[in-house]
Amino acid sequence: MGVCWCVFRVRYALAVRLGWLEKASPRCDWSETVLTKAGPMPSGRLFGAAAGAQADQKYWQNAADEILGGSFRLFSDRSWPVGFPPDWHHNPIQGKRWEPDVHWSRLSDFGNGDIKGVWELSRFPWAYTLACAFAACRDERYAEGFWVLFESWLEANPPNAGVNWRCGQEATFRLMAGTFAVSLLLGAAATTPARQAAFRRFVLQTGRRVEANLEYALSQSNNHGVSECVGLITAALLEPRARESSRWLAKGLRHMRDQLGTLVYADGGFSQHSTNYHRVLLDDVIWATHLLRATGTSVPEWMLAAGRRALAFLDELTDPTSGGAPCWGSNDGAKILPVSPCGYEDYRPSVQLGYAVLHGARRYPAGPWDEPADWFGIREEPMMQPERERRWCAPESGVALLRSADGWAMLRGIRRFRHRPAQCDLLHVDIWWQGINVAVDAGSYSYAPDGRIDGKLKSAFVHNTVTVDGHDQMKKFGRFLYLPWPNGSIDVEPDSISAGHDGYAGLGVTQVRQLAAVGGGWLITDRLAGLAGRPARLHWLLTDGDWQWDPRELALRLTLPAGRVLIQVTCRGAAANGRVVRAAPDGQTLLVSVNTL
Repeated sequence: MGVCWCVFRVRYALAVRLGWLEKASPRCDWSETVLTKAGPMPSGRLFGAAAGAQADQKYWQNAADEILGGSFRLFSDRSWPVGFPPDWHHNPIQGKRWEPDVHWSRLSDFGNGDIKGVWELSRFPWAYTLACAFAACRDERYAEGFWVLFESWLEANPPNAGVNWRCGQEATFRLMAGTFAVSLLLGAAATTPARQAAFRRFVLQTGRRVEANLEYALSQSNNHGVSECVGLITAALLEPRARESSRWLAKGLRHMRDQLGTLVYADGGFSQHSTNYHRVLLDDVIWATHLLRATGTSVPEWMLAAGRRALAFLDELTDPTSGGAPCWGSNDGAKILPVSPCGYEDYRPSVQLGYAVLHGARRYPAGPWDEPADWFGIREEPMMQPERERRWCAPESGVALLRSADGWAMLRGIRRFRHRPAQCDLLHVDIWWQGINVAVDAGSYSYAPDGRIDGKLKSAFVHNTVTVDGHDQMKKFGRFLYLPWPNGSIDVEPDSISAGHDGYAGLGVTQVRQLAAVGGGWLITDRLAGLAGRPARLHWLLTDGDWQWDPRELALRLTLPAGRVLIQVTCRGAAANGRVVRAAPDGQTLLVSVNTL
């Protein structure tokens, strides 16, 4: 991580212990926030309220009615009955409550279950839903519902008090959601001058909170730094006459330039080694680019260039048939621009919006993934469909693809990690066929899950790869750190992709995997040298379907809606056995485990 990082972390721990952060970001009342007298914020020009005429009115109306009835959809998944308004300090998933009156610097991320369970409602995903429903249906109930929830949140969360102020990135996401909603609700009777003034106080306090702890976010070399720079930029543009705004804008742009220059690689990948967090990064850049333009501020070329690299990378990983993408790396439910009827696992809305904002074009034909661009006020762009190469490799990021006539496969390999690995997933293979993710990455599920799965979904043992003698590819040192970082290789050949790594060098074992398209299927060949009698284990996590398993032939026949799939394992030079495990009674996934003896 570097000497400077270690020094900073020691200094930061001292600042927390001595109360310096509490002095830099003190608790106060909303009434203490002084507003400038000159003019309202420019939120009326930011988003296209007229897009409601093209929106899926039934979708937004049903979703908004759920909220008004006290059920909130958490992590873009199922609805939870939490009341209206909810208890903003309660985690409905784990049933735990956080102290509301403690300064945010005095709270621990991991002292009371998964902190994201309580943060989710305070990201304001409901604000997008209610605002879109109002714009689509012109029903004042939805505008009033937003302001009732917003005022309830303000009352329960005075500046810098409680868990919902602990993270500047969460504060940024909340500011983005509120800005979008207020922009669409300006024409509503419920949007009174007093409520607009309350929102302006919220903007100023959010900007001050983000600035107070920005160095910590920047030190993490991940989406936190980028997001919090976006938070400063947003607050500055919304309150341009505030005494801090010029400093916020300059600081946000300066640090965002450094972050994007370091964290977005030349091949378009992102330091966090995660498809879902890559979408977060891209949505951050899209938001900042759009907001700068909408307020008449020039967009720096470095922002456009980094955004276009990140967009091209995500476009390659997005299945054009289903909109899905490999669940590669950490994936705990983040979706910061939920402004389309498409599901959480559909990446087309972000790709389509990215092309609209960063290229002035659209990537896909008309569909529900168009709604984000419509809400952002971008319409009638030409189609831009870059031709997909049969082979694609992002060597800095450690991802390579090989395409066939009716599908594609991804191989995970890397030559050298520039930033910390997210999971033990080297040589993992994802297989996609007819829009179906046949061979699956489990993702990581939760920030801090309880029970038996705590951290285990990051292990090589649940990825589609080979493990040796019960050892993982790296050793875990803390919740988010693996050591040592392995080195490896990834190379694209005319008809195949090869990768290897030295994670088992301490055992004297070398491992190389080759992925090749053969006929209508895939041939994955693993070569392990130096086993010296140690057992090796090959694992496949598969989508669910009707299946038949032949233990003698190590063959699984899987029947899916698009047809039948055969998974056949052969082992040369050693005996082998295998088994099939259905992961849940309702049949969510299958895994195949083959052990060499």
